[in-house]
Amino acid sequence: MCIQRIELILRNKDTSKNIPAMQQKVQKYIEKHSLLTPSAKIIVGVSGGTDSVVLLHLLQKLGYDCIVAHCNFHLRMDESDRDEAFVRSLANSMKLPCYIIDFNTVEYSGKHKLSIEMAARELRYNWFSELLKNQGAEAIAVAHHADDSIETMLMNLVRGTGIRGLSGIPVKNGCVVRPLLCCSRNEIENYLIENGLDHIEDSTNATSDYTRNKFRNEILPLLEEINPSVRQTFYQTIDRFEGIQAIYQQSLEKINSELVHNTINGVEINIEKLKSQAHVATILYEILFPYGFHPAVIEQIEGHLDSEPGKLFYSESHRLLKDRKCLIINANTQSNNNIYTISQKNSEIFVCLLSEI
Repeated sequence: MCIQRIELILRNKDTSKNIPAMQQKVQKYIEKHSLLTPSAKIIVGVSGGTDSVVLLHLLQKLGYDCIVAHCNFHLRMDESDRDEAFVRSLANSMKLPCYIIDFNTVEYSGKHKLSIEMAARELRYNWFSELLKNQGAEAIAVAHHADDSIETMLMNLVRGTGIRGLSGIPVKNGCVVRPLLCCSRNEIENYLIENGLDHIEDSTNATSDYTRNKFRNEILPLLEEINPSVRQTFYQTIDRFEGIQAIYQQSLEKINSELVHNTINGVEINIEKLKSQAHVATILYEILFPYGFHPAVIEQIEGHLDSEPGKLFYSESHRLLKDRKCLIINANTQSNNNIYTISQKNSEIFVCLLSEI
């Protein structure tokens, strides 16, 4: 009797054994990164595909107050309406509130000169943010997973976005949280099967028409031929880069406090202090990239640190003036985009065109 009673106490004490492994993993990840408070109200982005269906199921099982949000981008003819109907039915079966919005993505893309991918992303997150405020929710949960982060890292590596891009997709960005970044695509698919969850397939996932799909369907499989464990290697690399990025960011903040100051003239960067840094190009890139300056333009700016004052450089949103002791950044209000610089040297007036910078 005593032995049976002890066994019963031990069994009741270890309640984690009653929670499926995937749920435990996601809950620990949420706690580790302080993504959500217990029982929080969350906007869950649900497309109807494997990842978002699993995310919704997991969050509901973990006791969060979920609100389903679905965007119909009208990009795949009847499939878009099929997806909407599925998500509506899914939310109804789970007895969850559901909000759906329609977008003319192609028109928005053309109007704002964005790719279809970027237009859809902008529309989605703008609406999610509105819904968050209207519903008084704590966060927006989206279903990016570890394999998505690998694809993002590779895309950023090819595009040249610096160390920040090598840490993959951020686990938290403002109110947007990504609880599935600790899970691989295989784990998510296995969870779907084990729990008998219905989902729908996006036919475009099988094509390589979009940049991400090309990495997913062509480039990663090629890398796996070289190293069958390449995904695990990338998971570990991204994890290390997250730590490196945190340390790197701390150093940058310290350097910025010494070099960069807000004045009545604009944002000023002390040239002499900048030139004393261990790697001027990297520091200059990190300071100027958030203002929209292209890497090629930043390289030109570095080359003019010792030149005569008066040179102007432009991004789409800002202009930078090379003064005697400082680089001065201001919002770009110039209406004529063809004329980039008007500077005075030895009583002569120079006009530098965009092609000369």
